[in-house]
Amino acid sequence: MTTCALRAAWLIPVWCLSACLTAAPAPVPVLFDTDMDSDCDDAGAMAMLHAMADAGEVRILATVVSARHRWSAPCVEAINRCYGRPDLPIGLPPGPETRSKIRAK
Repeated sequence: MTTCALRAAWLIPVWCLSACLTAAPAPVPVLFDTDMDSDCDDAGAMAMLHAMADAGEVRILATVVSARHRWSAPCVEAINRCYGRPDLPIGLPPGPETRSKIRAK
C-alpha cells in the first residue's frame, strides 16, 4: 500500500468515530396546542410527541387545549398520564365547562 492509502485507511475509522461521538443537539422545547375533539389526529400527534420526548428530541413544556368540549382536557390529561408525564401543565380556554373534569393536583 502506498503512504496515501495507509493514511486514508487510518483516517476513515477515526472520522466515523468522531462523527458518532459528536454531542447530540439539545431537545427542542415544545408547547403543544391541540383541539382534541371528535377525530383521532390529535391523539396520534400526542403519541408522536411523547415518543419524541422519550427519545430526547423534544422537551414538552405544556399541552394547550383549544377545544371547549368538556372531555377534551381530561383526554389530554389521560394521554399525558399514560406516557408517564402526569405533571405536564394543561392550558384551557376560560370557562367553567372546560375545567370541571380536570383532577385537582
